[in-house]
Amino acid sequence: MNLESDYRLVLREEFLSRRLRNPRYSLRAFARDLSVSASTLSEVLSKHHNLSVKKAETVARALGFSRERATQFLRAVGKAAAPALAAEAPLDEKAPR
Repeated sequence: MNLESDYRLVLREEFLSRRLRNPRYSLRAFARDLSVSASTLSEVLSKHHNLSVKKAETVARALGFSRERATQFLRAVGKAAAPALAAEAPLDEKAPR
């Protein structure tokens, strides 16, 4: 899986993998295992919100990522958050100088 495309795919694949092993495994249980609230995980997976870098570090640790994979995951989270952060900047900061 290429993390550069979208870190959410990694989360979805991991959730589905766990669900295949246990059909009763819920999104709430996955969120608990990742130390993220269920509502936050749901919003992230539906692309309404991005993970913060701090939360992404927690998730990478919970998923047992290697250092290299964790770095890729954090980069992908940062990349996804960048357009949202630019959109939230005050208007006077967006204007060319």
